[in-house]
Amino acid sequence: MQNRAKAELKKAVVESVHIDIDPDYDRTDNCTLKVTGKAELRTPKEENDPTFLLVLTMNIVSEEQPNAVNIKIATTFCFELDQLVDDYDSVVRDQCLSVIQDWQKKMANKLIADMGYPEIFLEVEDEA
Repeated sequence: MQNRAKAELKKAVVESVHIDIDPDYDRTDNCTLKVTGKAELRTPKEENDPTFLLVLTMNIVSEEQPNAVNIKIATTFCFELDQLVDDYDSVVRDQCLSVIQDWQKKMANKLIADMGYPEIFLEVEDEA
């Protein structure tokens, strides 16, 4: 049985943020937020480099109230593997996607809270 490679998040860098929130937006209204995202894998250029990058662009928009919420956050995540792999897709799918999505949601919550609005992702828990 082959050992399974373990990916560890080493660094996250927010590359761009765009936030438009209507000042009259009330989270308690029945406004559904649609979250979409795109992750782009960037494999190492050097032969024995155990790191790889994932660039996640997350979009959050209000569905019922056009222009009430429009958020776009792009972040580059650097992961390090404990062994070299040929198939990055399975590592990304099994280990990394949930990590970067949760990280991005926490970042969105922080940015929104810093602007004086209530958090938009209630289910995201802080790590102990």
